[in-house]
Amino acid sequence: MVLNEDKKTEFVNSLENGRSVHAYIVEGAEGSGKEDFAKFCAAVLVCTGENKPCGKCPSCKKIAGGGHPDIAVIEPPKDRKTISVDEVRRLRRDTAVLPNEGGRKVYIIKKGELLTDQVQNAMLKMIEEPPEDSFFILTCQNSQALLPTVRSRVTEISLSPASLKQTQGELIKRMPEISVEV
Repeated sequence: MVLNEDKKTEFVNSLENGRSVHAYIVEGAEGSGKEDFAKFCAAVLVCTGENKPCGKCPSCKKIAGGGHPDIAVIEPPKDRKTISVDEVRRLRRDTAVLPNEGGRKVYIIKKGELLTDQVQNAMLKMIEEPPEDSFFILTCQNSQALLPTVRSRVTEISLSPASLKQTQGELIKRMPEISVEV
């Protein structure tokens, strides 16, 4: 399903026009495609081909396979609600290491609304003064759950959920044997 195409276009255009920033919050309700959008942004940032993301270069192929060395997805472990301050410290140390394959590293931090104030404060320095080649994307359902000091240092991208028509189209495509009655 293709969601938020206008937001994707805006993101690509901002990067091409040199207006990109180093940290983003991708906000949206459950089912709005936050994680897919974050992966799209990561692909744009590390793509080495034309018309980013090209889907053909080695970086795009690695992203599609879920194994690009310069993209890290950070999420709370199954046994906890949030990541720890120690994990943020490890992340901060990792930003000091140069990218493996390209000119950029991207860190996708999932479920930002669950980050404690202590964890968010530990992230501030990293977000305020990141290495030039590091980008951060926090996904959350409600950016208001994040500290104002964090929100003031990032660009927020609010996503829209799929419309009924988009959802029906996707279901028909995936399961052509069902009938559509609304």
